[in-house]
Amino acid sequence: MNITSFGYEFEAHATCDCGSGEYPRAISDARGIYICRACHVCEDRKLSGYRPEIFTNPQYAADERIEDDF
Repeated sequence: MNITSFGYEFEAHATCDCGSGEYPRAISDARGIYICRACHVCEDRKLSGYRPEIFTNPQYAADERIEDDF
């Protein structure tokens, strides 16, 4: 069975691609924009490349235009 999350399709019972065997969750920024899927084992590593404020401040500065109806 597949599920759709943030416009992406995933296997409902698929384990995380980090190889931990854990089940991932979809992570989005403060604006609700999909970032990635991660489990508790790899979440810090996967999110380390993003500025922390994108997860807490929906008015964060962005270099590109963000569509309101995305």
